[in-house]
Amino acid sequence: MLGKLSKFFEDHIEKVVLVIVGVISFWILITNVVISSNHIEYAGRRFRPGAIDDYILTTEAVYLQERLEQEPEPPEEEYAPTGDRFVAMLDSAIDIDTAISPPVPIYKMTEIIERRYAVPTMPALDSISAGRYRTVALLPQERVTMENPYDSVETERGDIDLVSMQADFDFGRLRDEFNRTFAGDAVKTEWQDETLAKPVLAGIEVQRQHLLDDEQWSDWQSVPRPEICSYRELLSGDVNEEAVSRGSMRVMLLQLDEPDIQKEIIQPQAYRVVLADDRWLPPSLYGDYARIIRDIESEQRRLDRAAEREREAERDDRTDRDRSTDRDRDSRRRDTGRTPTGMGGAGFDGGMTGMMGTDRERRRPTERRDPDDRDDTAREDRLQSLEESLADIEERFAEISLHQAAELDDEVVVWSHDDSVEPGRTYRYRIRLGAFNPIAGTDQFAEGYEDYADQHILWTDFTEPTPQISIPERIYFFPVGIQETVKMTNVQVSRYKLGYWYSREFSVRPGELIGRETDPRLSDDLIEEGAEIPETVDFTTGAAYVDARPVNIWTGTSNLRPQQYFDMLYTYDGVDIQRLGIIASNWPSELQSLFADIRREERRVRKPFGEADFDRRTPIRRTRDDFAPGDFDPMMDDFGPGMDDWW
Repeated sequence: MLGKLSKFFEDHIEKVVLVIVGVISFWILITNVVISSNHIEYAGRRFRPGAIDDYILTTEAVYLQERLEQEPEPPEEEYAPTGDRFVAMLDSAIDIDTAISPPVPIYKMTEIIERRYAVPTMPALDSISAGRYRTVALLPQERVTMENPYDSVETERGDIDLVSMQADFDFGRLRDEFNRTFAGDAVKTEWQDETLAKPVLAGIEVQRQHLLDDEQWSDWQSVPRPEICSYRELLSGDVNEEAVSRGSMRVMLLQLDEPDIQKEIIQPQAYRVVLADDRWLPPSLYGDYARIIRDIESEQRRLDRAAEREREAERDDRTDRDRSTDRDRDSRRRDTGRTPTGMGGAGFDGGMTGMMGTDRERRRPTERRDPDDRDDTAREDRLQSLEESLADIEERFAEISLHQAAELDDEVVVWSHDDSVEPGRTYRYRIRLGAFNPIAGTDQFAEGYEDYADQHILWTDFTEPTPQISIPERIYFFPVGIQETVKMTNVQVSRYKLGYWYSREFSVRPGELIGRETDPRLSDDLIEEGAEIPETVDFTTGAAYVDARPVNIWTGTSNLRPQQYFDMLYTYDGVDIQRLGIIASNWPSELQSLFADIRREERRVRKPFGEADFDRRTPIRRTRDDFAPGDFDPMMDDFGPGMDDWW
């Protein structure tokens, strides 16, 4: 019997399980879906979802409306005054005089001290200088603020033209002026205030003019702070001219009275340079830095050329010795009994060959020596001396830099930047430094100084204008040849991109645009391993070639002679037609010099970008062993780093 029952379960167990699962599922459906969703408990009763709203509307809402419309019911007990009871509570066993009043503090009026101060004199800025930089730096791709500083924002490498101004400032004298005015011995003791005696710098104002087409200077215009300045918004307001309240001025003073902000005002952060063998330094140091870098590269190239000549001489010597050995071997094979000394026939020829090889070996160093070549040891000593000079410049920069200093020195170097210059324009600059007037907006000015009441910043005088600084274009074109029969002109277009000049030659006919976007076409010997070369360079000039016109003139002073050449006519707007001589000998001298500079610069070896580190104390340079033969061109001895344009 048990066996049959067990066999029944074995045969039908899956059906039993399905029946059990179905029953449980049906029970869950009824209790949790069908019944539960239609019955909600409210006010002790169960309602369907659709009926609960009707119940509230017809029952509870009607009851509430009736209560609101009823007259208020009178209180069960009327209000009884409790004043008498309160007085009775005061009457106790202790005899208290309730008529007395509590004592009132007596305020004694003190005399208000009416202070009177003079205004401190602002020392002048001295030794103004300016320098122009063209390099590759990290350019911010988002807004730089105090919460999102330059070191944290997203950046990308890009070309930048920058002008930096530099001046000397006697900050110790400014301290003495403020101390003398607000806390000195000449000030009454009750007027002396150490808080007022601390000078707080408000900012540097940079103004510039640009040269107009008529060779006149424009009006002076204020230069905005660089885009990488974290305090740009805080320092951009001109509170000197506006009617700023005393409270607003005090708030600004408290905001700027921080050591880091005071240092940023005097020495704002520079762009992070990534071009190899380059960095930013103040104008007084950068000129020497650029020349030393150029001399180091020149000496390094000469050492490499000398080493290459030695290797070539060794290869030639081995070749000559091998040839001499082969000829001696051949002569011995042809010898028919002559003496081993080989004083005749083929043996003599072989001997002479060996002697000639030896003589050539003696003469080779003299024949191959570069006229200006010096001893390698002397060059290495010169290179060591240049590197020591470079280290000296880095030490001088560390001495004048305030970002590592605990406080401002008595003598400080002030600098500022203009990153909004436009290629092709000429500028000149002047600057002044301002400190907050701590008593502005008050009546604490001594007689004769009342006019300073609304002057919230005390400014130094503007410096003398700097010498003019010209920002070169980043693209030029040069007509280098002509095919007279078809009036087709060959034009070289040169563009500056990512720290280097690239040039391509285009043949243009009348009516065609000059230049287009194309590949740079660089030879392998101009590309160092790891260097980033743009896939394409935009050589578009925006100018259209109009025509080529013959020119016949007489040149010379005493002996006149005819000269014939062609002018290339071109236009940018279709209205103003300009002309330029075809072939370099017919260009202005400035254009010839520019063409030579660009030809020299475009032969520079493209190097990998360096690390962007503002505090980098030594440039990225290679040693003599890092260069391969052929890296340098003997005609390239005088080029310098990318920021070697200097005024």
